[in-house]
Amino acid sequence: ISVSAGEHLELPLTLALGARISGRVLDAAGDPVAEARVQVGGVMGGMMSMVSSSMSAGRVNTKSDESGRYELKGALTKPTKLSAFKQGYLLSSTEELSLAEGIVLEDVNLVLASGQRIAGSVKWPDGTPAGGARVRAESTQSPMGFSMSAMLTSRNGTGKTDDEGHFELSGLSADSFTVIASAVLPRAKADVPVEEEPELGEMSDGEVEALEQREEMGIDLADDDEDRPRWRVKRTEVAANTLDLVLFLEEPTGVAGRVVDDLGAP
Repeated sequence: ISVSAGEHLELPLTLALGARISGRVLDAAGDPVAEARVQVGGVMGGMMSMVSSSMSAGRVNTKSDESGRYELKGALTKPTKLSAFKQGYLLSSTEELSLAEGIVLEDVNLVLASGQRIAGSVKWPDGTPAGGARVRAESTQSPMGFSMSAMLTSRNGTGKTDDEGHFELSGLSADSFTVIASAVLPRAKADVPVEEEPELGEMSDGEVEALEQREEMGIDLADDDEDRPRWRVKRTEVAANTLDLVLFLEEPTGVAGRVVDDLGAP
C-alpha cells in the first residue's frame, strides 16, 4: 500500500473467525492440570521476549482452568501443532492439526508427563534447614542443536526450598545433573535489619506486569539480599530420580584489599 503525503486512504478490513480448539490438560494419571500454558502456532508464550517477534506469527495462547479445560479462539487456518507446558512437566505437543476457517475441534486433550525428578534438602553447616534457598539442576549432557522443548523445560531445573529446606525439581529430561544450591545467611543470623518487601498494591501496573512475566519464565528476581554474599554448594554427577539428596551450604570465600592510584592514594 502506497500513501502520499496528505492523502487520506480508507481501507476495509474483514475479520475472520479462524479456528476454535478446546479440550483438557491432564497429567499422566489423568488428573487435571491447572494453569498450564496452551498454545497453537508460534513459540510458547512465556519465552517470547527471548526470541524473534517474527516467531510469534499466528500464536494464540491461553491457560487451563482448575478442571484442566482450555479454549482457543481465532487460530490461523494453516497446518500447525497444539502445545502445552507448565513448569514441573515436560512439554507436550499434538500431531500437526489441519485448521480451516470456522472449524471447531473439541476434546483435543494434552497429557503432561512429569519426566525425571530430583528431590532433597538444603541445610546450613549446623544442620538447620535453609528455607528459601535457590536450587538449580543443570544437565551434564550437551544439547545437540536448537530444541524448543529443551529451551522450555530448562525452566524445570530451577526452584526454591520450602521453610523446612526441602525441594523437588520435576519435569527434567536428562539422566545426570550438576545440582547447585545457594542462599544468603538469614538476616537474624547476619544481624541485618529486616526491611519490609513492597506489596503488589504499592507497585505500579508496569512493575507488577514485569514481575509476573519474569516469574512465569522462571527467572529469579533480584532482591535486597543481592548485595550480600551467598553461601553455595555444588554436587556433580547427580543421577535423575535421586530423591534423598542432602546439600550443606558452604561459607563464601573472597578477597579483601584496597584500591589506590599510582601515588598510593585511595
